[in-house]
Amino acid sequence: MQIRYSLFAVFLGVVITGLAGQTLTSNGLAQTNSDAPSPLESEARNYIGSLNRSQQAYQIENSTFSPDIQSLGIGVPTEDQNYLYRVYTLDDPGIAVMNAAIPKEPELRSYVGLVWVVDSRGLTAALLCRSDASTIEEPNNPGMTNSVDGLELTCPEGYSPN
Repeated sequence: MQIRYSLFAVFLGVVITGLAGQTLTSNGLAQTNSDAPSPLESEARNYIGSLNRSQQAYQIENSTFSPDIQSLGIGVPTEDQNYLYRVYTLDDPGIAVMNAAIPKEPELRSYVGLVWVVDSRGLTAALLCRSDASTIEEPNNPGMTNSVDGLELTCPEGYSPN
């Protein structure tokens, strides 16, 4: 037995599915992640991730971190329409660095990338942090702790791991 669907039946199915989806969303049963980064924030987040990886490679080759974006040679701008991008050397430049995306608009969140040398063998670690609220302020320094396992960095105050 062959089943045939009329164009009207297919159209009716699409309309009913669309209305059901709209009802679920308006009733709050299906929610989107409002904590997800906006497209403008996603670009900044991606740039900071690229800077973190480039800083790790730079440190392996030079036994220090790059003090600026241009020396990394990866095409990340120092400024775009929405963000300023900065590199902050922490303590000894061979030990830790902070890459930051600082918004120009107050409704955007800031991103910070931390890269540091964990131990005497030169092993590096990286952490990406996002500001807990929208801000146009430069980030504070991250937390730095020396332990038996080596150096450990944590997100600056007002930032959380992302």
